Amino acid sequence: ATSGGVTEAAGGDIQIFHTEAVMCPEPEDELMAAVPVDVYKPTDPTQIGYEIYSLRGLKEGRKDSNPVIRPGDIVIVQESQPVYIMGAVRQPQGLYLKDGMQLKQAIAMVGGLNREAKASAIIISRVKKGQNERETILVNYNDIKKGKIKDIALQPYDLVEIPDGSGGVVNTLKSMVMGSVNSATNVMGQSVVPRILY
Repeated sequence: ATSGGVTEAAGGDIQIFHTEAVMCPEPEDELMAAVPVDVYKPTDPTQIGYEIYSLRGLKEGRKDSNPVIRPGDIVIVQESQPVYIMGAVRQPQGLYLKDGMQLKQAIAMVGGLNREAKASAIIISRVKKGQNERETILVNYNDIKKGKIKDIALQPYDLVEIPDGSGGVVNTLKSMVMGSVNSATNVMGQSVVPRILY
């Protein structure tokens, strides 16, 4: 709080580097000891280890996410990673990906769908974990709103394309599935693997 708080770009994790060893911890510090989400202990003695705490837990006032800060500590609030909402929405833009953000929330944050939006054929282009390629997911947003399928949790660097009624984007996807458009198998320089959710 003394630093003015976090910005909108703040992510879900806080890193704390302890640059000085604690010789004699205060009794109240031990009682208030927070529980880190993760701890990095380097094998190289020249490196500094760090602890990771939940920013969301800190905002919620949880004691286990509110560690004691000591002299010499370095605190880094990680920046959120982006997702991009494009196409037939009122305010196409990039959003900071917050904890648990799902498709419905993201669409609401950009003002909702336009009247001409084809909600039954929303396309999510997603980076596959540990690979330099993307998969394409076709989502029926109407089914999400009706509760027929679960909402989709977004992931860092997702590209969400809401096509309009012209069907241009959908036709491109069909061509990708049929293998008739070789040039469409790359999104931002990464290969695409189609996947359809009904």
